[in-house]
Amino acid sequence: IANTYGPTECTDICAFYRLKRNNLHHFPFVPLGHTIPNVQLAVVDDSLQSLPQGETGELVIGGAGLGLGYLNDEDRTAEKFIQNPLPGTLDGEKTYRTGDRVRLLPEGILEFLGRVDHQVKIRGFRVELPEIEAALSAHPSIREAAVVLSNTELLAFYVPIDHAEGRFEDFRAFLSAQLPEYMLPHHIIALDKFPLTPNGKVDRLQLAQISVRFSAQTVTPGSETEDAIRNLWIEILKEDNIGLDDNFFDLGGDSIHLARVHQRLSELFNRPLPITDLFTHPTVRTLARHLGGATRGTGNTAIQQRAAKQREALAVRRRITHE
Repeated sequence: IANTYGPTECTDICAFYRLKRNNLHHFPFVPLGHTIPNVQLAVVDDSLQSLPQGETGELVIGGAGLGLGYLNDEDRTAEKFIQNPLPGTLDGEKTYRTGDRVRLLPEGILEFLGRVDHQVKIRGFRVELPEIEAALSAHPSIREAAVVLSNTELLAFYVPIDHAEGRFEDFRAFLSAQLPEYMLPHHIIALDKFPLTPNGKVDRLQLAQISVRFSAQTVTPGSETEDAIRNLWIEILKEDNIGLDDNFFDLGGDSIHLARVHQRLSELFNRPLPITDLFTHPTVRTLARHLGGATRGTGNTAIQQRAAKQREALAVRRRITHE
């Protein structure tokens, strides 16, 4: 079986890989394969500098078969069909930016890793959405998964196996063993099925709309401690829509906000509170659970009174803003 690769902008086949009995399980994936004669394939970084073997970047194509551009679309043509950045090319020679994320293996074989337009940046970290999707899809209760970025939040959608929804904490713990903290979704939402485009691919535009509607919903706190922490964050971050699993830093929290929250929480719980607790427990739910021991007994009354004052202050601020 010949697995062939080639975008429409470059006629047909630019690379191929022959699957045989003796190499069928050589890779845990189906490679894009080797470059065909008269075609130039290269892996480049964001600055269009050529990358060495093993490094992940964008695939660019030059040589025979390269299209001239997009009909009646000069802007897109200028964006995708660029001056060939590779050494040894002729003046005026063009190359096509595929938008495909690949890496070159030592065997001279290309491995496809996804699309560069599914890469997002969160608080300075580059996040590959397909990598999160692959990790989540490996869970035994999940049939398929998709991740989108909504404002500064990562939202994961999944279709469960046998319509059995799982617990957010379980999924997050499963992902924590594979991914760094900044790549963990803030919400993991079950769907009966994914919306699809006319050609059968996951419709990410519709998922983004679902994520906007979901983010607009206010999550009701489940305890006085969660209520107090959430209202404190709303007051200091000036952000009304904060859910129990939203990350403090993803909501725009910085060192100044952190210092104010730390001081106010120390006063509320009437005890010294290590500021590192706010780093290791950056959501309302996890921080409330961590501080739960301090809310038993007489602490509950203080928290309820504090939460009531916070609600009153927030109501006044919202009324003033509205007027």
